[in-house]
Amino acid sequence: GVSAASTATAIGFVSGSGEIFGGGVAPALGGWIAQTYGLPHILDLAMGGLVLGFVIVLFLKETAPRFAK
Repeated sequence: GVSAASTATAIGFVSGSGEIFGGGVAPALGGWIAQTYGLPHILDLAMGGLVLGFVIVLFLKETAPRFAK
């Protein structure tokens, strides 16, 4: 967890990271994949992101256990 004073910073960091990847890195990577391997393989990028996100979620720890009952 983060302290109450750092909550806005933590939310901004997560949101900013998503904006940078989703708005800059993913389209560039998708374009490279489309040019190199063909348009249908862009879906592999989406599936890879889904699997990576699922794996990351498995390692998250509950920070508000009073609500986890």
